[in-house]
Amino acid sequence: MKHIYDLTPAELAEFCEKNGIERYRSGQILRWMYRRKADGFDDFNDLPQKVRGALKGAFQFHTLKFSGAQRSALDGTIRYSFTAGDGASVQAVFLPQGGRNSVCISTQVGCPVGCYFCASGRVKFARNLTRGEMLEQIIQAANRSSKKISGVLLMGMGEPLLNYDNVSSALSAIVNEDELGIGRRHVTVSTAGFVPQINKLASSGAGARLAISLHAPDDATRKKLVPAAVPYTVAEIVSAGLGYARATGSRLTIEYILAAGVNDTLQSAQELVKLLQGCMKKNEDVQINLIACNSVEKSAFASPSKKSADIFRNLLSRHGLVAIVRQPRGKDIRAACGQLGV
Repeated sequence: MKHIYDLTPAELAEFCEKNGIERYRSGQILRWMYRRKADGFDDFNDLPQKVRGALKGAFQFHTLKFSGAQRSALDGTIRYSFTAGDGASVQAVFLPQGGRNSVCISTQVGCPVGCYFCASGRVKFARNLTRGEMLEQIIQAANRSSKKISGVLLMGMGEPLLNYDNVSSALSAIVNEDELGIGRRHVTVSTAGFVPQINKLASSGAGARLAISLHAPDDATRKKLVPAAVPYTVAEIVSAGLGYARATGSRLTIEYILAAGVNDTLQSAQELVKLLQGCMKKNEDVQINLIACNSVEKSAFASPSKKSADIFRNLLSRHGLVAIVRQPRGKDIRAACGQLGV
């Protein structure tokens, strides 16, 4: 049975028309799906029984079964676990921060990239998540909170751009006013650097912000952190990311995991400056997020000292680059960057 969240608004309207349901009812259905915290078709109480019966006969409402939540004692971050119909484990993270509340969602079961510092990379890739499974992570997180979701990060388990078609469709629903209606500048897609897909997304009109997981200023260092599954050079990845930002008029985020003794030296910082200044135009909106490597079981990588991270950031700043040392969220519940895994 098809998942109703896999339907686009046009497909839902077509279903209504084919089943003798007034076309305007599709707008009512969308409001229940995305705005009213419904838990099933029976909650659609302003729709005739005939309409609810047709929906129940044709579609599943939830395909992800809620299987648990952990709340961080440090910062209120919540890690949600779900089980898909085929038994696959899916994880999402709710990130409350001041007046902003974001949900970080997974796009695949396991990850085919396998970054060496990341727990998700140790989970064998099983399959892509559907459009509906991605949207349902956001909706179920929203339904469990009294706070309005204001941002979405496609930064959980998986490589979003290796699930391009489903991710692109989900992005449309996330920003569409008739569906989730979240502002484009509050939606970020993270990628390990698949250049053709970055270029394709840039021309698609999706409009979300892009974050590239660079992690090194040169190819030799990057190979110590990111396997050969990503076959593009750091220069090609940065150029594609900047091209995306220019095409969409959005900020480019460069994510850089700091691993002690690997890529956190002053020489690495100087090489990163050289790389970026060689690609960037004047006054481009680029932010570098420096992320201390988080603890992952059996990992060969360690977090640098705060002093080392600050020195790295300060060198970038002195050369006119916008860089911040990002604070980990949900570290005590294994929900921080690089910690999601089954």
